[in-house]
Amino acid sequence: MRRTVTGLAACACALAGSPSSAAPDEVSAAVSALIDAIAAKDAAARKGPLAALAKARIPAVQALMDRLRDVRPSDPSFRHVVDALAAVDPAQAVADIESERSRWVAFGWREGGDDAEARRKAGEVAERMIADLRSARPAADRREAPLEPAVLADPALVPPEAERDIADHLPSEWMWGDYAVKASPSKLQIDTAGDGSFATAVAAGKPATVEAGPKTGRRRVLVHRRFDRWIAAPTSLLRGSMDGLPVEFLDAQMDGDFGSDDDLVRFGKSGAFRRIGDGNVAWSGTGFLRWKIRPKSGGAAIEWEAEPLASWTTDAQREAVAAANAWRQAAGLVPQRQDRTRSEACRLHHEYWRINGFTDHRESKEAKGYTPEGAEAGRSSSVIERGSGPASFVQWIGATILHRSSLVARADDGTGFWAGPGGQLLWGGETQPDAARGPTLVPAPGQGDVPTNLMAEAPVPARDPSFYGTTRGYPVSVTFSGLDRFVGAKKVRLELHAGDSAAPLRGELFSAETPYVPGTYYFDTQGAVFTADKPLDRGATYTARLRCETMKGPVDLSWRFRTQ
Repeated sequence: MRRTVTGLAACACALAGSPSSAAPDEVSAAVSALIDAIAAKDAAARKGPLAALAKARIPAVQALMDRLRDVRPSDPSFRHVVDALAAVDPAQAVADIESERSRWVAFGWREGGDDAEARRKAGEVAERMIADLRSARPAADRREAPLEPAVLADPALVPPEAERDIADHLPSEWMWGDYAVKASPSKLQIDTAGDGSFATAVAAGKPATVEAGPKTGRRRVLVHRRFDRWIAAPTSLLRGSMDGLPVEFLDAQMDGDFGSDDDLVRFGKSGAFRRIGDGNVAWSGTGFLRWKIRPKSGGAAIEWEAEPLASWTTDAQREAVAAANAWRQAAGLVPQRQDRTRSEACRLHHEYWRINGFTDHRESKEAKGYTPEGAEAGRSSSVIERGSGPASFVQWIGATILHRSSLVARADDGTGFWAGPGGQLLWGGETQPDAARGPTLVPAPGQGDVPTNLMAEAPVPARDPSFYGTTRGYPVSVTFSGLDRFVGAKKVRLELHAGDSAAPLRGELFSAETPYVPGTYYFDTQGAVFTADKPLDRGATYTARLRCETMKGPVDLSWRFRTQ
């Protein structure tokens, strides 16, 4: 016991000054000794000196993270090292652990088989560890702001899955009763009193909020017409702000809850709504905000904590993840964390370029600098030889037909990135959308500040080698691969209309039936991508429409967005 405490005190003295005041090997030795002391079973040896150390003066968080790689959850030292992380900097520890998701198996944190249930159980150890670290954060880290009731007036903001078609009556599950309608292409007459009077009318092209029901239980719905359909949309909002970031919650289920998985949330003035169940994290511009709705006397509040990026990230990686998450959040997608393993693989592929010159996605096993990890990163990433910086690279990816796939991946997959004089590469994840969310639509319903132009990429479409000799419109994409509703999809049509125009714009459609390059499995074959023959107008509203036939019947989706 005395020897352990003495070792801790010595470490505290060695690390109390600036790291630059000690030789690297001395700092390394001191940190190693400190970790050994922390990992001891004696609780007294793990407290005291450690809590007194200034976290900014020791490289302990990443060193402790590295120590976790050598222990299993069943080892006594595992719990001790987790406690040490909580004592040093729980927020930074969470960020670093989250960035290691692709290595949880290697750490022994996942020990299940190949089936989905085993994989779910196998990740529980790390998830519990993250939850413990978050609960260890001081109360001062948590902030809150009130949420004020509001009414949604723009039906373009509502994604297709939250809308209801109006046939012969308003949606009964929303209105608590049947309120009949008389529909024509020009107007919708509604019996809002239930007495056969049809006293309320909504004109096509003029969305209106409609109330129906008895005086003691009236319900409100937003009614509008798009193409040949009369549509109802929810209207109840809660509106607030987190550190200057606007936030809105939409009660998509019309049950007064606002916080269920199928309710919707959006961030920023031009961002799109997404399901709350997709994840309770937002992008602030420089880091993550983890939030929740909290009931409050007389209303509700939003509570949040800021979480940093992983400690190992470079300035270029921070710029890339900031640009990618701003793009994702605007498109109604959950922000992604940087993945350490994928980023290291990207670095290895970049090193291959340094040795052999830029080779885009390829590595040769016979060439100097080849690594299996780097070769996989090359195959899986969007790459560019030159560019003005990571943010511009991300914007280019988002405006392409094929490489957009790197930005629409599932949030849990994490992203890899590396940049240097030889080029840049960004490794996204699995593009298959979640069944609960439905197809991934980009630009998303209600999204604003959408760019106007398509960006050139390689390869070029097989049907037209001179395709990029003409400036074209920003691509509209729908990803539905793997969704039950779209099994057997055929006769896929994706159109773009200017405003309320019935005539679609001229352009090119890419899908499995009309592929970019026949015989390949590119992003376009996982759904459909349309690009207009001319750039989109600035400050204009556009309506996208997807139609296809599937084994479960026809699909007809439409949504709107606005250009910058």
